[in-house]
Amino acid sequence: MSSGQTVLVAHKSKLYALDATTFQSKWTFPNSTGDKISPTALYGTPAVDAGIVFIPAYNGKLYAVDLNTGKSKWASPFNTGEKLVGGVLATGGKVYFGSSNSKVYALNGANGEKLWSYTTGKEVWSTPVLSGTTLLVTSLDGSLYGLDAASGEKLWSFKTAAGLAASPALDPSGNTVYVAGFDSRLRAIDTSTHQERWAASGDNWFWGTPLVAGGAVFAGALDNKIYAFDTSTGDAHWSRPFEADAPVRAAVVMAGNVVLAVDRKGHVYALSPEDGSMSPGKALNLNAKVTADPLVLSNGQVLISTTGGEMIRIDPTRLEIVSRTKLGS
Repeated sequence: MSSGQTVLVAHKSKLYALDATTFQSKWTFPNSTGDKISPTALYGTPAVDAGIVFIPAYNGKLYAVDLNTGKSKWASPFNTGEKLVGGVLATGGKVYFGSSNSKVYALNGANGEKLWSYTTGKEVWSTPVLSGTTLLVTSLDGSLYGLDAASGEKLWSFKTAAGLAASPALDPSGNTVYVAGFDSRLRAIDTSTHQERWAASGDNWFWGTPLVAGGAVFAGALDNKIYAFDTSTGDAHWSRPFEADAPVRAAVVMAGNVVLAVDRKGHVYALSPEDGSMSPGKALNLNAKVTADPLVLSNGQVLISTTGGEMIRIDPTRLEIVSRTKLGS
């Protein structure tokens, strides 16, 4: 993720804070000077609020460090006791996240004190989304929950046929939330009536967070395809899904005027949002495995992190590699 002049990139058990212009290291977490911290692994996306970075770790703990120095801000991390797989939402001095203990938490961002928790039916592997005063969160129990952000009280829920690991995507109007699931369906849920507006089918699981742009919702799936549906009707926005060379685990992003997607084998595709045609006509092969979501930088370039610990910057308009750097080197 990116925050002002700092880019945060996780690889295995370390978080790297890099200068957004030079990509030189500012600090790492845990640091190399004897921190007795063992995150085990970092899968969920961190968040930044009020100069604090909130880091979810696979050891079940949420850490808080200073954005400029990487030094701890809380007396101790908040421990859920189970793995943290999803990302963090931090806003207005509060921190929201889910755990594999089936709970959603809200904490005071300044000191890490628990404000409330809500128990779902199964693990929460997604990142919560705020819609006004309602916190939207998905669970592997197959439900989308609408929780009161202040109290944690359940306001409503919508049940699907299988687990939901993808984070919900809110329409810019705020009237609709899109959820992608392990039942190979992408659904549009009305945030006022809490009813399904439409459901569209894929041929395998949807895992990455959907992208909403220009009257369409885009999503990659584990069937090696990238889908586009009309936001109003759920009808196919393209004449047919785009066929990638491997499963698409990472979220698709809008980079300039193209929909950019990366499959698991590291093939990068720049697609027209209007018809799904590929520009400039062929994929870019990174020769590396990719499961993390691409990051669109402030200069329009896209940063892709590989499972091998490389950071690859690409120009999405020409679909060319600008630089590739090994983390920790």
